[in-house]
Amino acid sequence: MRFLIIKILLLSVIFAQQKVDSFFVYDFDDKPFYLSDELKKDKLIFINFFATWCGPCLGELPYIEELKNNNPQISFFIIHVDNLYQNNILLKEPEQNVVLQMLRNRSISFKKSNLLYDKYAVVAEKYGVKTLPQSFLISDKGQILADYKVIDSNSKNTIQQDIDRL
Repeated sequence: MRFLIIKILLLSVIFAQQKVDSFFVYDFDDKPFYLSDELKKDKLIFINFFATWCGPCLGELPYIEELKNNNPQISFFIIHVDNLYQNNILLKEPEQNVVLQMLRNRSISFKKSNLLYDKYAVVAEKYGVKTLPQSFLISDKGQILADYKVIDSNSKNTIQQDIDRL
């Protein structure tokens, strides 16, 4: 328990000054999404960077789905990253309809308006995402509260504890 409190305090210090950059992308309904508009709702925001070729990304989706279902007071978004470079290799993604079907086949029920498309990995680059998966918990004031790499059952519980303390 003491370790967890220290970890949260350290994360608070590390990310206290780090404000998120707003961004614009399209959602899976082809409607524009502006993070700045979402921040005006004064809610916590959880964003997850995801790609279909990323095994850990696929593995953590059920945990993110569970977090979303247990925390309706938080805005959850999955950002589908295309054209990301890793180890000097350009990683391409399938069409959105294929990605959506993959998510539905895995019982991921995010609304299409909460599935965002980062076509040229610009948002991922803005947030310093070099490898996937990566997720961020963002305050209602636009500050990064925590950064998570791979979410499993243990880290899902940690994330839930982080949320419960806010």
